[in-house]
Amino acid sequence: MGVANVRHDGDVSFRAIEPHQLRTLASVAQSLDNQWVPRRLLDRMVAGEMSLADVAGERQAVVRVEYLRAVLNAEQLVVNRLFFPNNDAIIQDYATPGPGREAFKRLLNEGVLVVYLYTERSPVAESDRDKSRIAAPLWEQAAAETEMSCVRLSWDDEINKTEIQTGLEARFHEFVVNLRSKCLDGGDQVFASHLGIPEARRDALRERLLAASQWAFCRPQRVHREEFYKQFVTVDGTPPAQGRYSSTKPFATELKLLADLAYNTSLPETLDRFPLRASDSLHRAALQEWKQGGRSRTPPVAADTVAEQLILKRLAYDEAMESLPPLPPIEGLDLTQVAAVRRTDEWARYTETLRQLVGNVSVYETKANQLRKDYAAMLGRLPVVGSPRQRTAAGPVLGFNLDIAGVLMRVRYLAGQAVYWVVGRPPALARRTVGMSRVVVATGGGPEREGGPGHHLAADLSPFRVDNPRDVLALFEARLEEAGVRRINGGGAMRDGGLENDEELPA
Repeated sequence: MGVANVRHDGDVSFRAIEPHQLRTLASVAQSLDNQWVPRRLLDRMVAGEMSLADVAGERQAVVRVEYLRAVLNAEQLVVNRLFFPNNDAIIQDYATPGPGREAFKRLLNEGVLVVYLYTERSPVAESDRDKSRIAAPLWEQAAAETEMSCVRLSWDDEINKTEIQTGLEARFHEFVVNLRSKCLDGGDQVFASHLGIPEARRDALRERLLAASQWAFCRPQRVHREEFYKQFVTVDGTPPAQGRYSSTKPFATELKLLADLAYNTSLPETLDRFPLRASDSLHRAALQEWKQGGRSRTPPVAADTVAEQLILKRLAYDEAMESLPPLPPIEGLDLTQVAAVRRTDEWARYTETLRQLVGNVSVYETKANQLRKDYAAMLGRLPVVGSPRQRTAAGPVLGFNLDIAGVLMRVRYLAGQAVYWVVGRPPALARRTVGMSRVVVATGGGPEREGGPGHHLAADLSPFRVDNPRDVLALFEARLEEAGVRRINGGGAMRDGGLENDEELPA
């Protein structure tokens, strides 16, 4: 991370770092956002106008699994300071003396967990005590017993304020304002595809997105998520923090999903690092960021290049479909076990292979199957929780996804065969856009699968230019046919209600 400036606040000492000192694969986990809700649970909350408190136990269980997955998969995890004394999924690791607390402190000391400071100048604050949270003094004690890393956009207050305004705040505001231009450019169909909106309701969704854009444009100041919630998402008269989402405001669910995705990609993009998407959430392609003039760490390549690197120069089927040992589900693990795996040679090899693959489609042929094996070896160091029968998840399957104007093409190398399936329809009008490709390693699972959640890893490869979505889809299908990859029924006209579950595999 480079040379860090050690600072002190009473009994607390910490390393003050800036974004460029974060590790290459540092990530920010969406699931730790205090408003994040998996889509299946969100649908029930909206239908019954239940609050976050009403579903606290069920939601916390999901957040906990996603948190442990993030600590296991990410090279470094950046966490908003407020989450440490306020998020029960994290509090449970340091609230009680024992191995879990020691593992948590070690992750802070080693800079695996990095505390993000918004305007604060210390990881502890008097305002924490004002909230009457029992965890506040426990967090202060843990902070005093470690020398953690804390990152700000800048430690110069004036520069930090400017970075917040032009980075975090501007990104969210511009996303809402630019909904209109995206819809006028054919993006309404892309939004509908990602959100799982049927054709008959697409015009209504478009009108609602246009209304949101107009509302934001007319505001005298930049729009924040809380204001957006009050106008379009939450029950009138209820504070946004309560999380009581309206069943009568049109498309409240869909607008919340988009707002949360835009909000949760703002920090990693401003830090120039990676957003870590949770299961049952939209992929960032739903934001259509290329239409917003946003920067990309990797310039788009030609669609032909992606077809050649991912399909024609495919890795040998015999290797890609080689069986690997079954792996335990992540559910039931604790931070002590996850932290121990991070200290193994297997975890180091997995991270190095992932680092070589991210943003680089040209090495897929030689590195993708290596990533699958390294990931399996790393997961194999996890203990079996409970009886051996719980080790039921299959060894990881390799594949890749192609996201083209709201159409999702999934390719998987399964036992004995290679298959692909397509979800969504291309836009009726030919619009120039940017596609996204990513490598996927998954064991299967998901919230409704027997045996608990599976493991999955999805890493973005190269974006690619798309002059005409229909032509590019036809190109990819022809190349897959040429490579002997069989098409199966796995999708339909829409994505599954807006869900994006990389760990779900075809039956």
